[in-house]
Amino acid sequence: RRLHKILIDIKAQNNQNPIGQKYFVQKFPSLSSKYSPIYVYAQIINLINTVDEDISKLNLPSSRKHINQISAAFSKYSIQSQITQLANSIDDNSLTGIELCMELLDRDFPKEEIPQTKRAQILKQVQDLIAEILESDFDQSLKQFILDKLSNIEQAIYMYELDGTKSLERSLHEAVGAIALHQLQNPNSPDLKNPQWKNIRNTVGGILIGIGMFNAPLDLIENVNEATEYISECCDPDESDTADDSSLSINE
Repeated sequence: RRLHKILIDIKAQNNQNPIGQKYFVQKFPSLSSKYSPIYVYAQIINLINTVDEDISKLNLPSSRKHINQISAAFSKYSIQSQITQLANSIDDNSLTGIELCMELLDRDFPKEEIPQTKRAQILKQVQDLIAEILESDFDQSLKQFILDKLSNIEQAIYMYELDGTKSLERSLHEAVGAIALHQLQNPNSPDLKNPQWKNIRNTVGGILIGIGMFNAPLDLIENVNEATEYISECCDPDESDTADDSSLSINE
């Protein structure tokens, strides 16, 4: 569905015909400004490869020709060229075939979607927390450790239109696992008595639980049961007002 939306938008550029690099900046402003339009273009190609893998699950070999045609169109295109060159290379029949595959995948392999308003809310929480940590008096190594995890979450939110929930889920799991393990391994650290540490736990754990993604593998967190209890406790509304704000629901 994400790829189909991008392809439809590219096909609609015939009347405006901007240079590809300018188009990707306009289409993905946050991601392009943080990285580059070339990076965005590379991620779209990765999305095409992911769709190819997903279509293979349908066991419909004839459908593969449509994604192969799309892939060929992108591989021959330079983002220094006008976007209409790419639009004209995308065959209408292939676009129809992608739409059919999209409907079949939605039926057989449904995936949760996070509304844009919720993503914006999560992004603000994460960015506010980054700003807070930058001004904190945490040990420098711990500060950098936390900022790395939060930056990964921020990037995953920017990547949502191209990557869906996959990167966001992975970055949240990594952050929760890292927070839990750090506390288990350093129970006497003075940093853990800092109120900002509890805010980190509440914010990250609250986001993860709120959007229904807490399903961490055993190799990520040493003791999943203990970690689940830990995250649940840190998001208890009775313990912190932050938990109320952090508990997001896809269905809202």
